[in-house]
Amino acid sequence: MDPIQTTWLTDEDDMTCNSDPNLKSITVAWDIEYPLTWIRMVLNNNEMFSTVRIIYFTANGDTECNNLTWAYLNQTTMDIRCEDYVKTQNITFIGNIVSLCSLYISG
Repeated sequence: MDPIQTTWLTDEDDMTCNSDPNLKSITVAWDIEYPLTWIRMVLNNNEMFSTVRIIYFTANGDTECNNLTWAYLNQTTMDIRCEDYVKTQNITFIGNIVSLCSLYISG
């Protein structure tokens, strides 16, 4: 199955959000490995933050980020720090993410 590109996720506008009511997961992939340190997630429904799981893929397989620190910046924005020191080529976000607007991933 070919990956689906999402303009609402790559437009750098936190006001444009997902419109697919069936969205259950999203994967972000790169050509090379990057260290994963923190993620900023913007949702237009902050009650959905608690449903999100983050899974990263390494040479050793897939692993859920176990040592998470969550910090609300405002009603729609959450900073998530993954305390596991990992390098990854892709990250999958699973949960009730139908209200997802933006993802910012830093290494």
